[in-house]
Amino acid sequence: MNQIKKTSVATAVIVITVIASYVVAHLTGAQQSRLYIKIAMCMALALTAVIASVNVRTMTCRDIHYYDVIIIAIMAAGIIMRIGYMLYTPCNIRQHDLWGFDADAGGHAAYILNLMQYHRLPLSNKLQFYQQPFFYIAGSLMSFVVNSILNTSSAYELADAARTAACTASCLMLPASDALCRECGIGGRGRVISTALVACSPVFYMTAGMLTPDSLSTLLMVLAVLYTIKWSNDCSWKNTVLLAVIYGLGVMTKVSVGVIALFTAVVFVIRLVKTVKTDAKQWKMLMLRYIVFGLISLPLGLWYSVRNYRMFGQPLGYVLDIGGSRSKLYTGDRSIAARIFTFSIDNIMKGPYADVFNDYNAPAYYLKSSLFGEYRYEVPAIIPAVLLFAALFITFIAVVAFIYQLIHLKNKSIAYYAVPVVSVLMYASVTYFYMKYPYGCSMDYRYMGLLSVMAGAALGRMCENTIEIRFRNIVMNTCKLNKYIVFMLTVFCLASVIMYVMVQ
Repeated sequence: MNQIKKTSVATAVIVITVIASYVVAHLTGAQQSRLYIKIAMCMALALTAVIASVNVRTMTCRDIHYYDVIIIAIMAAGIIMRIGYMLYTPCNIRQHDLWGFDADAGGHAAYILNLMQYHRLPLSNKLQFYQQPFFYIAGSLMSFVVNSILNTSSAYELADAARTAACTASCLMLPASDALCRECGIGGRGRVISTALVACSPVFYMTAGMLTPDSLSTLLMVLAVLYTIKWSNDCSWKNTVLLAVIYGLGVMTKVSVGVIALFTAVVFVIRLVKTVKTDAKQWKMLMLRYIVFGLISLPLGLWYSVRNYRMFGQPLGYVLDIGGSRSKLYTGDRSIAARIFTFSIDNIMKGPYADVFNDYNAPAYYLKSSLFGEYRYEVPAIIPAVLLFAALFITFIAVVAFIYQLIHLKNKSIAYYAVPVVSVLMYASVTYFYMKYPYGCSMDYRYMGLLSVMAGAALGRMCENTIEIRFRNIVMNTCKLNKYIVFMLTVFCLASVIMYVMVQ
């Protein structure tokens, strides 16, 4: 079975699993009783662990399938957590900008209802109607399938079922991130580390249950990076067209996906320069590929922006105005240094949860919101504290890994520098967004979920290789550090799973 067939089968299995889980939960009444869903999550997670343990015991470390078994088991656990969270979290709990179940309400639910009830895009750009349409189209299609099976048609049920699109995208991120690691040349042990981090990152649980485009936009960012690397190795027509479609759909989901195009543009320029130097006759064919790429990606990605500009005068980079300095979320009265260029230990120490109305330090807020969003949970205090501590350690090591890989870019392949360079791009773009729109909500980590995938890849590469990091008279061998990384990652994964099984 070739890679395309494998990808198609995996995608189909995940889509069917998400839809079937949603339908069964509703038919059995399990969604109304969260306890049953959580019992099922615990049983499924335990079974996954047992199956992985049995299979691994029958193998030796030299078996080529050794790591694949572990990775598949971890992916299964991640999918279980995502689906479980979506099922026990209704679409009117822990959401952003929902704003009622009326087609004219202006929130994410209303966008879905315009498509499903009136079979049209919103007729204005008020509130959330300015958003790009691809997620809402995908959500409405999946909601149509689900509600056709359940024979339901209320506004709430239509909007709630649309979250299966977000959940599917969050689940597909697992095989996509593993494919990215493979393409970057990261071996089995490193892929296990990466998959574990992506599988157990709470931000992906939360976005799986949200009626927002964030999980789909993150998935398309991962695919954009993946196929840019594939294209750099083989600039075939197939890879050119696939990359163009990914970017088109990505920008049609969120304009911010276009940030990754800066990385792709550099890769395109590098390939053009090399072609001109080594094979001048081929540069015209390469330019033809670039033209086709633009002819596919630009109309597909920007047609809705052009439509809104013509109809409402909405600029390309339009962001909803939430009141300026009058808003309770405004943080612009703080210095740039306090907001951007320091890491507030005091903020971390005062509690694990982010406070969208009072917090202003972006690095600390990114970390907290990656674990808990903008919410507080009634769980034993020790669990979020342990999760925060483990995440702080992993974040520090990931930053070290990023810096190391950036320093050692010379004479490395595009697959090597993709992870650190894209990470810098992602972090810089979201931080710039916060500087331009200084509100507490601008710091939400769901806008930069791609960083968790990149961090997994960076940690995977570090754990796969023995690296000596020298700083003045200090020499650190990552062989010893790797043991601590694996231990803290295990603590992180366990704390994450326990917490989000316990969440009410």
